[in-house]
Amino acid sequence: MKRLSTIIIVSLLFLTSCSFAEMKDDKVAGEEGTNQQNEQEIEHALTKIIGSPSATSNPNDYVKAHPEEFAYIVGQGELALGYFLSEFKKTSTDGLREYVMALACTEILGSLNPIDNWETGRAWYNSYKQ
Repeated sequence: MKRLSTIIIVSLLFLTSCSFAEMKDDKVAGEEGTNQQNEQEIEHALTKIIGSPSATSNPNDYVKAHPEEFAYIVGQGELALGYFLSEFKKTSTDGLREYVMALACTEILGSLNPIDNWETGRAWYNSYKQ
């Protein structure tokens, strides 16, 4: 009888630990899914900003034309910063997209932004990664 009780207790402990492990795995998978969805929303907001031609070639005018999208990106904080830094790392392009990404990164970093003067998004990123 004592042995049966021990087996039941050990089995319950094992099942409980498995349930907690599964819950943790589900939580991690859920967070990854949420981050991926947020990154897609960040990309969508960025695409909307750069996709609407401005009357000028000034990249800041594109941002001014889409304040809600830019505010959304900046509001994502570290997630947007990490996403944009990984996007910079993947390519060597240097256009409007990179400029807006760098502008958002500088807003997110605020006083922690180590680069004061930059002319292009790629120039900002190259200085930042050093």
